[in-house]
Amino acid sequence: MLSLYQGWYRNHSLPKLAEQIATQAADFAAGKSKGAYSTRVQHYASDMVAQLLRDEGKQIPLQFGLKNFVRMAEGLPRTLVVALRNIWDLAIYNEREEIIDRISKEDQANGLLDTAEWFMQTMRKPGADGTAVRTAIERIARLFETNRFADKPVECSLLGFAVLERELTEKTQSLLLVAEQRSFLIRTTREEIDRNSQERLAKFQLNATLAPKWSLPIARRGIVKFSPAALDLIFDPARAGDFEEFHKAWRAKMTAPLFGGARKQEAHQAMPSLFEPDE
Repeated sequence: MLSLYQGWYRNHSLPKLAEQIATQAADFAAGKSKGAYSTRVQHYASDMVAQLLRDEGKQIPLQFGLKNFVRMAEGLPRTLVVALRNIWDLAIYNEREEIIDRISKEDQANGLLDTAEWFMQTMRKPGADGTAVRTAIERIARLFETNRFADKPVECSLLGFAVLERELTEKTQSLLLVAEQRSFLIRTTREEIDRNSQERLAKFQLNATLAPKWSLPIARRGIVKFSPAALDLIFDPARAGDFEEFHKAWRAKMTAPLFGGARKQEAHQAMPSLFEPDE
């Protein structure tokens, strides 16, 4: 279905495309495929499993287990301890046996959700800047969640973004620094070169502790490039209405059958693009 949506977006003939995908799927199931189909499965496996589980109303167990808890803590021992404590407290409360041999997935999921909310409350800075950062983080997470569960995601395992930092307003740069200092965002060391300006883009990843709150992946593979105007909008809590319009346009871009085509020109004329144009 993902292959079909991607071809549909590019205006390919759907009957012919469906036949090609059927052949590729059969080859893949038989262990014969090592081409684009196999690569697509490899890249989008986590997101596709998450979609299937959400459609069935089931929990997404991709974040469970001690190894994943360590990864989600992003190097902060306190976060790991709080996550383990929350999970253990739930396990003790819900377990009827004297000895706990195995902690249930439900207790793990709820403990991680409690940890994400604790992180949002504890790590935020008091005052207006703290409110603005929390608002921005929630908006970024919503955009990433929309991408993960869309018909045609723009990126796989999306947890990070890049931006030309020097073109942001002074206020956004200040709030971005606060978000980094409070570990809501993790600045990655590997920078990216902008194709148009040939300047280095700053790259950030959402703290994986927050991933369960929005059913996001805990390991980043894809990254999206925000325009400076878009990030200024995201970090401005007073522009709630503008952000909702951007969010709708972003969702429409990834939703069949129009993939944003009917609104693309209108949105472009009305306000700055939410993301940099597709290459």
